Amino acid sequence: MLLAKYTFDARKQSYRFRAGPEAGHGKVLSMILRKDPNPAPRPRDPEDFIVYGTSRLEAFPSGVHIFNTNCELIHSFDCTTYSDPLALVKLKDGSFAVKLFDSVSILKKRSNFRNYKSRLFVGEADFSFTKALVKKHKGNHPDLPRAIVATELSPEADKCRKELKFEGVETHIGIDAQELHNHAKRFKRIHWNCPYREDLTDRNFDFPRVFRNFFESCSKIQRPGDRVHVTLMQERRDDRWKKFRQQECPVVSGSAYAGYRLVRKRIFGEGRYPGYGHWKSGGKSMHSAKDEDMREFVFEKVDFGVEYPAGKRHAVKKYRPSDTEYYFECSTDCDSSSYEDSSSEEDTDAKVGDV
Repeated sequence: MLLAKYTFDARKQSYRFRAGPEAGHGKVLSMILRKDPNPAPRPRDPEDFIVYGTSRLEAFPSGVHIFNTNCELIHSFDCTTYSDPLALVKLKDGSFAVKLFDSVSILKKRSNFRNYKSRLFVGEADFSFTKALVKKHKGNHPDLPRAIVATELSPEADKCRKELKFEGVETHIGIDAQELHNHAKRFKRIHWNCPYREDLTDRNFDFPRVFRNFFESCSKIQRPGDRVHVTLMQERRDDRWKKFRQQECPVVSGSAYAGYRLVRKRIFGEGRYPGYGHWKSGGKSMHSAKDEDMREFVFEKVDFGVEYPAGKRHAVKKYRPSDTEYYFECSTDCDSSSYEDSSSEEDTDAKVGDV
């Protein structure tokens, strides 16, 4: 028995519908159809649903996404054909029937979700990396956004935040990467991409100190086996702006003080994450990642039992004696990340507090 039936004309921008008499209530169902998706408005009634449509073409829908009032995605449907109209039918068990002409798909409430490693992203600026990561893995890892907390220090960073919220990503601003232990509990993976400032002549921004403080803060909320990902520019060209990044950010010695070891390095940038662009802290424009040779360094926390000797230096083993002491090619450059968590251990404490 049908509880309610809703239709919308795909040629219109948006509609609001009220449940039919067979539903026995006056719940409001909101349908938003946009070429460039923006968050749908939240309904007033706590039992209402949000139905959110996306469109590849201005006149036709390409996807339907249904959220509850906590902005949690409960159903998702990708339209494989362009049609008009589209009908949504709510069934007794709470599932929805989506009809496109003579094709009908049933969207059922999901009871089991994949378990993913908890991930904290810091210094996200415009949140374009989080958005690119979620978009890239939406097909194979639809529940990945639930495991991500994305943060930025600047209070002016608002791009993509609302859209990511409706994808299931938790976002916060005002989070300092050097003080994570004051806001967060355990995260199995912590990411910081390109910890740079726009003004390279600002000597008050001490890269070695910031880098070391960041790892020490990470160490307080991670356990042995957990990892930290840091992305730096890696340029061979005689460009001082890019060449001295590893000199200012000692990727090995800076992490070793906090008990981390370098385990691998990967290629990073728009080629791997389409749509990603880097905004420098304090900057006024975005820098395209495809024109810059980036590398992601992956560190693993270890339990040595003893502290590192103070002042110990870690030399770089060079393939050729004439090579400069920078990291470029590595056997792990094209490796993929593992997102799913096979551990039975619960990560209920992986949250960032309100600030």
